[in-house]
Amino acid sequence: MEFTQRLPSEIFISIFKELDTKSLYSLSLVSKGCNTLAMDNHIWNHIALKRWEGKQGMAEICSEPHELWFKKTGTWKKVYSIIEQEARRSELNADDLVETTWRFKFNSFPIAHIGSPNFHRNGVYTCSGMMEGQLPWTFTKEGRVRVDQFPPLTPYRSTTDWSLKMRNVHVTLASIDHNCFRKKLYEFNLKFAEELGLDPSQYISRPPKPSFGVSNNSVEEVDENDDENDQENMENNVDNNEGETIMVLPSSNHVYDDDDDNNNENQSENDHYVIFLSFQN
Repeated sequence: MEFTQRLPSEIFISIFKELDTKSLYSLSLVSKGCNTLAMDNHIWNHIALKRWEGKQGMAEICSEPHELWFKKTGTWKKVYSIIEQEARRSELNADDLVETTWRFKFNSFPIAHIGSPNFHRNGVYTCSGMMEGQLPWTFTKEGRVRVDQFPPLTPYRSTTDWSLKMRNVHVTLASIDHNCFRKKLYEFNLKFAEELGLDPSQYISRPPKPSFGVSNNSVEEVDENDDENDQENMENNVDNNEGETIMVLPSSNHVYDDDDDNNNENQSENDHYVIFLSFQN
């Protein structure tokens, strides 16, 4: 008799819940019984919610019951993998820019986050509270974001809270909230409900909405020290989250740390511009 059959499955599930994902994978190779237990939805539900706690864009997801994901064994593990893959994506697309609530700060000046940056689908950039008028924005061929004549912004993902960030020698833009994960799971839920022959409307409430409904007050209330804390938190997370690193576009040879004030090695002297300008229509 296989050892997993000698005790109630609830006991093994309680034990497996305390393991990390690497250990679960190793156990799944031991026997058929271990493989079945290692795919249990209640185990991966526990692991996922613990992993997602405090991560940007995950609060709404963590608060929902997700009854659909308990309909088939292994679904919570699959959802966990989808989120992990998305959390490692650093390349931004137009939806990411337009549908995200951004905050803005200068890298070299001890001032609070100012303005409310907005990227519009028609290629227009505005920053209310900081400048008047509007500027053009576009993607470079390397996938960076260029606003008017300023040095292009290199996108990357924070490993501390999974926020989206863009940075050049002068400024850093960081997301206050984004719906990257909600969009991924909405697409998955539609396909999964169809696969099971279920009515999606019974399990999926609504399509994800853009995150830029956050008020301007939220921008001002962001902790000004959060960027300085990112590096320390990332070092603490290395042992707990194997393989988790800040990812940048392949064209960039420099990995930005969130508190790196000296990342101008890829910027030429000709790329330095005056920041404090007022743009008129």
